[in-house]
Amino acid sequence: MPIGDDTTVAESAEERATNAAGGEKATPSMEEVFGPGGFLEKCMRGGFDRAVVSADYEYRPAQLEMAEMVQDAFEKHHHAIVEAGTGTGKTLAYLIPAICSGRRVVISTATKSLQEQLYQKDIPFLQKHFAPNLKVAVMKGRSNFLCISKLNQMQDQALLKGIEEIDAFRQIKDWAKLTET
Repeated sequence: MPIGDDTTVAESAEERATNAAGGEKATPSMEEVFGPGGFLEKCMRGGFDRAVVSADYEYRPAQLEMAEMVQDAFEKHHHAIVEAGTGTGKTLAYLIPAICSGRRVVISTATKSLQEQLYQKDIPFLQKHFAPNLKVAVMKGRSNFLCISKLNQMQDQALLKGIEEIDAFRQIKDWAKLTET
């Protein structure tokens, strides 16, 4: 969320976290980000524009605790295994410390729907409000793509039964000519 003309919450956090003595940027504390009145709440509630208020935000102590554990794991280069219930805010609790670490990370999801949530909702939110230069790539296993050789094999074999299967096959064949994946 823009604070001024071109300043984002992330830039504001960096400025506040700058070490006055050495001029080195320090990572904002997770309390600053996730705590009551923190950057995350300001983003969710419309930033510093009080005319825009979202009732969607709720401070979650477990989310702050998880974010601190994840940040500690990044800083001390050790593993962390965290389990939390639905509605805790796990996604942002691991993504924000990952962004603050400045390191490249791989996020593996158990479901395609969670992968889509990350890519369609959470990542754009973070790019808009927290990390405008965040670069993301989505990778899927090959079982998520059409195998052209198997498609051609099906065409050569008389496995399709009935007009509905033949019509569906033609639709897939037509789609295969148009898609880039």
